[in-house]
Amino acid sequence: MMLKKLLIPIFSLCFLTACWDYKPIDKMLTVTGVSFDIEDDQYLVGVEVSEAVPGESGFKLESYIFEGKGDTPNRAMANILTQVAGTFYLDKCDLVLIGDNIAKDNLKPLVDVLMRNSVYHLTGNLAITKDVKALDVLKMKTKQKSSVSLDISQNIVLNASQNSLTVVSPLYQVFNSVDTPTSAVAMTCISVTTDNAGEPITNTSGAALILGGKLVSYLDAQETLYYNLISGKVNSGRVTLEGMNSTEAEIINNKSGVTAKAQDSGYSVDFAVKCIVALESESAEDTINTVQDVAEIEQKLTADVNEGITNLVNKIIKEAKCDLFSIKSKTRSKSEPEQFLSMLENSQINVKTSVYVDNTNLAK
Repeated sequence: MMLKKLLIPIFSLCFLTACWDYKPIDKMLTVTGVSFDIEDDQYLVGVEVSEAVPGESGFKLESYIFEGKGDTPNRAMANILTQVAGTFYLDKCDLVLIGDNIAKDNLKPLVDVLMRNSVYHLTGNLAITKDVKALDVLKMKTKQKSSVSLDISQNIVLNASQNSLTVVSPLYQVFNSVDTPTSAVAMTCISVTTDNAGEPITNTSGAALILGGKLVSYLDAQETLYYNLISGKVNSGRVTLEGMNSTEAEIINNKSGVTAKAQDSGYSVDFAVKCIVALESESAEDTINTVQDVAEIEQKLTADVNEGITNLVNKIIKEAKCDLFSIKSKTRSKSEPEQFLSMLENSQINVKTSVYVDNTNLAK
């Protein structure tokens, strides 16, 4: 009985403990986007904080931009914190914008800080801003958009999953690719264009090629689609194929494979792509009347896609010297970085593409 009386208060103490790093919720600022640039030999960091505030018809989302400078990303972030009464909550931050001036120099120092910092640890998608400061993109607020970073993040996901015109590049993937001179990765790319009314809008189509932590080239929207086809990242979604007057088509199935072997002065790399598409109903009804029509359309689409993929892989492998297709591991190459990149440049590219049209029920 005495033992029972002693255990009850001791057991109760377990429920009276508190988190050592607890912060009041009203002091935590939800960060939805972060930007990094280099300006005057210092890091220029922007932070978008979003919060729900009461409106006329319920709650609405409002966002605020804070910016600061420092000789390191951490010090720039610390300088921003002096402007706010609270601390940053980064778990909901899905977008990290990086200016191309950083990417052209070297991404590794910044990515290393982001990956290892336990205080400002970001796990979201990294995106390179093309020909525009990352902070300027973060500040592109319009009347229709309450949060630029949330809008961009949503567009990236939709563009990657539905249209296959962009890529997703989470922090861990970029971190693993910037460590050696031969490592390459395709990163999300953000550019700025204008709409019909002349207002600036963000464009998430395309990709940035990173080699050894440095920006070496860009892919446009169509090239990114072909890259996703090769990589097997397109299984469904609505896409535009250049053949047949840029006919809209739904990809029903896509299979791809890449094999490589070493030769005397380079590599022999074989790409095989097979996809089944369904033409949009209006185009299909106008162009498909007989089985012969289906065969002709398939030949045109196959030739068009084959040429596009061939041009793309030559650009990636021979011009940009990016090993995005694991050629080094496939050939078990132990060459030094310079020798490997030289052999990569001398690669023999072989592409075999097959495109099949599924609208055969319209053929008479």
